[in-house]
Parts: sequence; C-alpha cells; structure tokens
Amino acid sequence: MARGPLPQPSPLPQEQGSDRMTTHSLDIDCRGMRCPAPILEVARTARRQVHQPTVLHIYADDDDFPSDLEAWCRAVDARLRWLAPPPEGGFHGIVALHGASLPSTDSLVSPTMIPGPQPSQRPRETTLSPLGLDPDEGDTVPSAPPRPPGEARGSPRDRQPDLLDLRGIPPHLGILQLSGTLMGHGGRLRVISDDPSFRTSLYSWASATCAEISNVIQETAFSATICLPRAPAGTLAPAPVGAELADQPTLLDSPSHTSPSDPAPLLPTRRDEQASQDRTTILILHNDLESLLGCMLTANAAAAQGMEVVIFFSFWGINVLRGSNPHATSYRKSLIQRLMQWMMPLGPRRQRLGKMDMGGAGTRMMQHLMRKQNVLPLEELMRQAIDQGVRFQVCTMSMGVMGITRADLMDLPNLEFGGVTAFAESARRSAVSLTF
Repeated sequence: MARGPLPQPSPLPQEQGSDRMTTHSLDIDCRGMRCPAPILEVARTARRQVHQPTVLHIYADDDDFPSDLEAWCRAVDARLRWLAPPPEGGFHGIVALHGASLPSTDSLVSPTMIPGPQPSQRPRETTLSPLGLDPDEGDTVPSAPPRPPGEARGSPRDRQPDLLDLRGIPPHLGILQLSGTLMGHGGRLRVISDDPSFRTSLYSWASATCAEISNVIQETAFSATICLPRAPAGTLAPAPVGAELADQPTLLDSPSHTSPSDPAPLLPTRRDEQASQDRTTILILHNDLESLLGCMLTANAAAAQGMEVVIFFSFWGINVLRGSNPHATSYRKSLIQRLMQWMMPLGPRRQRLGKMDMGGAGTRMMQHLMRKQNVLPLEELMRQAIDQGVRFQVCTMSMGVMGITRADLMDLPNLEFGGVTAFAESARRSAVSLTF
C-alpha cells in the first residue's frame, strides 16, 4: 500500500512586531523507521534549529515512539501535543522548540496506535568511511594557574620540583606511583613519561584531585609539573645548598619513598556534586553483538537528550573499532598477537551473538530479523553516535596486550586514547555509568 502524502499543518499565528522571530514549521516523516531511528531523526532536526522558534510536525508508526518522544521532550524542555493521526495510521505529534507557540487544543488526542499499513521503507544504511582526522587535533595545553593572593615568592610553587621518571611504565601504574609520591614531596613534582596515553590519564587524574598542571612539554616524551593546591610550604624536600645547584631537581629513582606498610596519603578530591553532571559513561568489555547493540542504543538515546556521552572500549570491545584495511606500522607483533588478531572478528559487521550463535547461523537470523523490522544495524548506530558527538575512548593497555595498534583502528573523528584513570574520572563525574 502506497504511503499517502502528509497532511498540511495548520498555519501558525503571525508574530506581532518586527523584533519578534518568525516561527518555522517543519514536517518529519518517520513512518517505516524503528526505534531508535525516529527519535534520532527528531533530535538531528532539532539541533539544526539553533535558537529559532520551530514547530515540528512528526509522523511515525513505531509502537515505542510515543514514550520515546515524550521522554525526549522532557529532557530538552520542549512542549508536545498529540493530534489526530493521518488516514494511513500511526502517530502525529507536534513539538514546539525555543518558545514557539503550539496550535489550539481542539484536536488534542491521546497517542493511541491507529492501525495502518505495514512499514515498507527501510532507513538508509551507511558505512563508516575513513575521515582521516587526527584525534589529537585541536588539543590545547592549559596555561599555568595564577599565583594565589598573598603567596610570596620562595613558596613551594617557586621552588624547583623533584623529578619523577615514569618512562617505560604503563599509565595506570604511573598514576599510582605519582599519587603515592606527590604528598611526600610537598605536593609538587615534575613527571616525565614516554607513554602516548599518559597525558590523557594525567589530566583526568588532575581533574579528579584538583591538582594543577603547568610547564607542559610534549616532545619525544611528555613532561609536566604537578602541584596540589595550597601545598604546605614546609613539606618540600630540602633544597640543595648553593646557588649553582638551585635549578637541579632531585631525581626520584624509587617510585615511592613510603613504606609498604604505611597507608597511602589521601589526596584532595573535588566535591561529589560533580556526580550529578549531565554525562553518561559506558564501558564496553565484550564484543557480543547484543552487547554492542545495547551500548549503541543507550548512547544514542542519551546523546539525543543532550547528555555528553563517553564510550570506553576495553579488551574484546576494541574489535568493533578495527578496520578492514589497517595502515602500515613499524610495530612488530608477536606470533601469539598475530594469532589472536586472526581469530578475533574485526569491524561492526563481523561481531557475533554471545548466545545461540550456532556457528554464525544465529547471528545471520538476528540480522535478517533486524532488516525485516527496519531496526538500525550496528554500523548505522555507530554512525549515528558519531554524528551526535559521542566520544569513543580506547584503552591503550588493552591494545598493547592484544597487539592492536592505532594503525589497526578505523579513522574516526571522535576516537581518543586513554587509560583506566580516564575512565574512572569520567565515570565519577557521570550521572549514568553502565557496563556492557
């Protein structure tokens, strides 16, 4: 049965005065789409109407659409009314954005599903094309914080800090050594590391502990000065005698000068109010198809409601980001690592069900049912997440264990690299934290 034309919305009232913005009216036809495609289309259209009073006439025939649209309107502070459905069946909702006025309530109805034709149109499938963007592009280093009022020169901020050498140490162990050593050296140290993901872990740790980072140098190795706020002036290690040695830092050849039996010093942390931030952090440990679908569905739903979403890929979950044409790299993989990569499925199209896979037959049946019911495939859900600004963060420790290099991953504009510290800091400041 052919889909009929959309009914024309009633004309909107004219605004009085030339200083008032004109209200726009847009039609969004989501019939034939299945969750979460309709609400993603609504959110994408709404983002384009920046500060412009707009009335959206939305048509859909998915059973889950009324509850999804009502939840989305509550999240973005939009007004919603349900009108009489079109003759072909389905739902007809009107959403007012940015102060736009809604039509009269004469035709207001409850969102009851009206029988109509079976959906026949599938949403367009797209592929994840390489974009060739550098994930570190645009990264800026914050400048050193100003001197607090009343702090005299010669304070711990002005003295040459001791040097903590973390080269050759993984980021998560380096952060542990830094936190255990910092308090014993007046709350101020200079660290150096050659791990490419240490910088991300350090900034995440500093954000959680209120530490200040200054004098950042990024060359063959990363180095920076770490200072806890209001560090006691008398707790620094004694300065060397003689002006000619004043600029020479003390090299800490031991990771920590505290006894193993001593409890670790407590570092200052930010207030717990940060846990209520409008952020969602998701950890992907498994590469089961159902887990990946659930993760991407949740991420898209949260992003559509205006939340900042971070997905942290670790261990088997990294396989969904592997590309079919890896770039050339000088890294020599061991025989075990090459065997593991040969046995692990790569990319979003080759992931299998965790249960009832039956040698791939179960996965093919699931994908057939998804296509028949117009459910977005995993690859399209990832593309929708990228379009909505969802950040993909990959665990570098897991990459090293499994022999996966950056050249093996797809070129995505939202791809970042970090350690477990970055995930813990993001989860701590999130209102929602999930694991798949």
